[in-house]
Amino acid sequence: MVGLVRSTDTFEYMIGIGQFLKKIINTRSGEWLIRSKVRKAINKEIFLDIPEKDIYFSHSTIVLKNVPQAARSELFIKKSNLLRDINASQKVKIFTDFR
Repeated sequence: MVGLVRSTDTFEYMIGIGQFLKKIINTRSGEWLIRSKVRKAINKEIFLDIPEKDIYFSHSTIVLKNVPQAARSELFIKKSNLLRDINASQKVKIFTDFR
């Protein structure tokens, strides 16, 4: 009888891991979807193609890595339009700033 209980415990534990991994996969796919929408909005507004791997999120801030200073200046000038477009294109996360 002890073996049967142990087997059931293991099965319940494995279901928990499966649900946990599913949650991580859904979170990651949602993050990549937001990154692609941010990338499209930037490309549409200032014609700059930033790889999705260089776009990060920190709370309500979009962090861009490996972007030239001239492009950063143009992003800052058009920041309100970009943030409005990005927030309108997705409702998962609301952004308020670029870095």
